[in-house]
Amino acid sequence: MTLAPSEVLAVVARYYQITPEVLVDARRTHRHPQVFRARCVAARLLRVTLSMSYQEIARVLGRRDHTTASNYVHMGQVIGPRALQELCMQLFKNATPPVEP
Repeated sequence: MTLAPSEVLAVVARYYQITPEVLVDARRTHRHPQVFRARCVAARLLRVTLSMSYQEIARVLGRRDHTTASNYVHMGQVIGPRALQELCMQLFKNATPPVEP
């Protein structure tokens, strides 16, 4: 089963009841805590499920550099462990979710 980044973003957006466009908005106008949590969880899922580099995650999320993506990935583990588990289950309905490093 191969996932695309857009599929991960769509599942995260649906879970947090926002649009995928808000997740990738580079204008930095969406600073609501719910959007921040969604971006962090999305970054963590992109890193774990697709083994994307921080630079690739930054590009997917509309950010300028990899340090922001790195922070998102680390925060995603801290602020959204339950969301990560539930979203992995949705992404891998009939498959075993990847093991985190």
